[in-house]
Amino acid sequence: MRGEISPVVRRLALVAVVVLACILPVCRTAAQAQVSDADKRCLGCHSRPGLFKRLESSDHMSMVVPADVFAKSAHAANACTDCHTDVNANTHLQTRKSIKSTRDYSIVQVQVCQKCHEKESGAWQHSIHAALVDAGNADGPVCTSCHAAHAEIKGAPDLLETVPCKSCHDTIFAAYAGSVHAQPSADGKTAPLPCSACHNAHDVSVASSPAGPKNACIACHDGVLQTHQAWLPDAALHFEVVSCPACHVPAAPRRVDLQLVDSGARTRLAEKAGVPTFQTPGPSVDAIALYNLLRQSDNGHAALRGRLEVGTAEQIHQLAPKSQAIHDCHTCHSPDADAFRSVTVSVAGPDGLPIRYATDQDVLRSVMSIGSIGGFYAIGATRIGLLDVLLILAVLVGIGVPAAHLLLGAVVKRHLRARDAARRRPE
Repeated sequence: MRGEISPVVRRLALVAVVVLACILPVCRTAAQAQVSDADKRCLGCHSRPGLFKRLESSDHMSMVVPADVFAKSAHAANACTDCHTDVNANTHLQTRKSIKSTRDYSIVQVQVCQKCHEKESGAWQHSIHAALVDAGNADGPVCTSCHAAHAEIKGAPDLLETVPCKSCHDTIFAAYAGSVHAQPSADGKTAPLPCSACHNAHDVSVASSPAGPKNACIACHDGVLQTHQAWLPDAALHFEVVSCPACHVPAAPRRVDLQLVDSGARTRLAEKAGVPTFQTPGPSVDAIALYNLLRQSDNGHAALRGRLEVGTAEQIHQLAPKSQAIHDCHTCHSPDADAFRSVTVSVAGPDGLPIRYATDQDVLRSVMSIGSIGGFYAIGATRIGLLDVLLILAVLVGIGVPAAHLLLGAVVKRHLRARDAARRRPE
């Protein structure tokens, strides 16, 4: 009869319940078995809710380590004293350790993590995160900023649901969550990409490095230059001066960023502490200030490298499917293109992050900027009409002079042959 459960189904359900009832305690016991008796004594106190330590800064640092959470963590197989080497179980309760602040304690603990995670720690030392810590930034991430020491689950940082990056970069992560890279592939073979797929897990580099996100993109999109060469004129030049999101985030506003670089090494110049790079009375850098800047910076060896990019970090991460990417050349190569109405000049800050200065858009039209933007000039694109005229004249002269020389030579030779023939003719 419809709606009635058959005896066979009842028996199978009963068997499943019995099996689960037997398995779950075994699984729980197996997980907790990783915790030694000595560690259970530690957890006997430290698993009590409300346990805290008063710090020199008058703040309170929680000392609670939930036993069930720790038993499931990646560190459950480690003894408490493997990390807390300064703790003696026999004298622990009588010992008073002074801690200045939670932040100071977290920074000191980096050395503890390094004992086991030497490779990861070495990578972190060369990251933008370590640079922020060295610069005294109170928000610079250390190990425990991303990894919960007593609750770290292996593989959790590689999943979008539990990636630690979003705790600091929440607005960027929200933007990324709607991008093509945060979605599984249509065939289900490719999972959503975690942040570390592009930014690396520990040696996180400055996203605004001279190459921009291009190197990260090419690392996965092999042969992408050849693909673009099939339809995009001067594809290699575009790859040098146009960032990938400028075309692959079609809804984002774009801008021209003039990066101050060493003219020889082509490395980005840094802002000197206490010395203003731009001395201009106006609200933005004009063509004269830009000209003077290049003459004074790096003993006159400075140059500008122009790049077309999107405006914000959130927009960089809103990558659309390739079918929605910009393919219309007129988007940029037109007299009224929006991309050239927003211009900035940038230098590298002490931590490697860019410091951008608003710049008058007329610097892309001014005669004063001819020497400044020669490194990325493209006819019709930089908005300096004089450069276009000079280029056309150069082409005409380059073609006309040899042509005139050949024509004049031909005329002279013809005249000389005619004269010689006239002399040999009998009178």
